[in-house]
Amino acid sequence: MSLTTDCKEEEADWLLTADTPARMHKFNIMIKCGLIVLVLADGRRVAGNSPYQPRHVAEGPPFVDSHPPRPEFDPSMASHVTSLHGRDARLNCIVRTLENNTVSWIRQADLHILTIGRYTYTTDLRFGAEHEPGSAIWTLAIRGARHNDSGLYDCQISTKPLLTTTVNFTVIVPETRILGAGSLFIQRGSDLNLTCTVSYSPEPPDAVIWRLGDKVITFSSTRGGISVITEKGHRTTSHLLIQRAQSGDSGTYWCQPSNAAPASVTVHILDGEQSAAMQNGGVRTAAPERSVAAVSGTLLLLLLLTCCTAPAER
Repeated sequence: MSLTTDCKEEEADWLLTADTPARMHKFNIMIKCGLIVLVLADGRRVAGNSPYQPRHVAEGPPFVDSHPPRPEFDPSMASHVTSLHGRDARLNCIVRTLENNTVSWIRQADLHILTIGRYTYTTDLRFGAEHEPGSAIWTLAIRGARHNDSGLYDCQISTKPLLTTTVNFTVIVPETRILGAGSLFIQRGSDLNLTCTVSYSPEPPDAVIWRLGDKVITFSSTRGGISVITEKGHRTTSHLLIQRAQSGDSGTYWCQPSNAAPASVTVHILDGEQSAAMQNGGVRTAAPERSVAAVSGTLLLLLLLTCCTAPAER
């Protein structure tokens, strides 16, 4: 006898039994039979009209969530990015659960759409979109960053409403500086020593040129006594030394690195009564001394007048 037939007989016996404990016993048997039939149904379909056969489940499309998870920006994204002038820079936008949405980069200054997905929409070839398939990172690449590239850039997801996060991009420009004040006064016959520094440069300058006005200062100059020492590195330093400065050495000196803007200082060579002391690049003139002398002379004159007029008053 098949398992299905046994279960039918057990069910019939249970329905005809009046004794309650016996009914519970038959009930347990019926459940066991039902489980057996279900297991058999999973392995092979059982023919017949057994009440313990599983119900037919209509096949259809898989369950679709009516509220799928929304895209979101990864909190580890950098909101401030700094680059040196001339270096390549990358602004990364990290998006989780993007689904069928797209990611765009927009420059706030002119609301220009730079990239959409993996495509670039600007004629400035320094900008480009970068993305690896399957990655959550959408990158705006900037080649040879310039000072005017500094500003705010929006990473935008095409949801409704739009999701936007902003990255502040700063480009640091190399700085050229001549140590000391803008004007330098030294005495004739003294040595002139100027120091120029170049900072925040992506790489050391190929050369540092010194000029006096429009004339390039060279070792082969007929003047002689000129030397330049340049130390290249993360911070480049150039020293200009002119021995026994003369009146013809006065003027505006320029320090011109090959990869940065120049800096200048005006040098005054003083002679005789015009000489002044150089103190930390500052100037101390003889005007205060003349003022003190004038005041002293006035006081002495008043004292003499007082002494001369005293007897007449007696």
